[in-house]
Amino acid sequence: RGHVCRDGMKRPAPRSEPWYDADDAEGPSCRRCSAQKLRWPTRKGQVYCLDCWKDYGSEAADAISLCDLERSTTWRVFRTPPASGSLGRSYALQIEVTPEDSFDAARRLLREAADASGPQALPPIVLNMANAEWVGGGFLTDASGQEEELCRKSDLFPQLMRAYRAGGFPIPELGSIVLPDVLVLRSREGKAYKLLEEPFRVAIITAAAPLKPDTSTAEGLEAYIKLMSQKVDALLAVVEHLGYAEVVLSAWGCGAFRNPPEEVARIFRAALQGRFSGSFRKVLFAIFDRPDWRESNCSIFKRELCG
Repeated sequence: RGHVCRDGMKRPAPRSEPWYDADDAEGPSCRRCSAQKLRWPTRKGQVYCLDCWKDYGSEAADAISLCDLERSTTWRVFRTPPASGSLGRSYALQIEVTPEDSFDAARRLLREAADASGPQALPPIVLNMANAEWVGGGFLTDASGQEEELCRKSDLFPQLMRAYRAGGFPIPELGSIVLPDVLVLRSREGKAYKLLEEPFRVAIITAAAPLKPDTSTAEGLEAYIKLMSQKVDALLAVVEHLGYAEVVLSAWGCGAFRNPPEEVARIFRAALQGRFSGSFRKVLFAIFDRPDWRESNCSIFKRELCG
């Protein structure tokens, strides 16, 4: 059954088939060379092997070709938030809002921690603002968004694929997927991606905000605030439960998903000053805005969280 968005448009139900086929598996062959090598469905549903796909200049193909698809990794799927527990922490929370990429923010936190007291037991954990149903959002079709950017710079997508094959998708309403060892391989300079001289590792929590919520009425806004507050609490409860002290968040759902940034920022502020007060050493909101927006999400979050 189709899922209906705020604008009444139907979006397709979650895919039931794997997004790529192993070598020599049954299924469609490469559209260009007829190979039965590793094949990927791409733009308009056409299927290509990785070599032919790269020849077409796909950033997704370039990113995947850099990943070790056999690298042994782990993941945890939280279908509901864990029970509340403060772990006995009493941090004096620092909140920072910056106009930067999520991975750039995480790398800065790693460097600051190393300069201050040496490597930390756990790396920063980064929020992947995900699509609940489509693994990697529009990564395979070279779409532009925070999740797609994270996939283009790291081995996030292959790891999400493993979670997908294990039943991790669609992500439940209050659920999340935690990947504790994501390798960041590239950075972006202008329109180009460059290999990092020193790749680094972060943890990633993948969770989805509501899609285009209807907040045009008082009742709709009230229902949205209730749901989003539950989602923020669930997200932070997982991060707290796993012991992470430094967290890279963002303007969750405030881009293509059209969540109201003022409300999202206030919900995060209430959670961090309330239930999760003392749970984290530093929470950094890395918000990389489009230049054509009337008021940037970054400035809204800075006003609500640091003003």
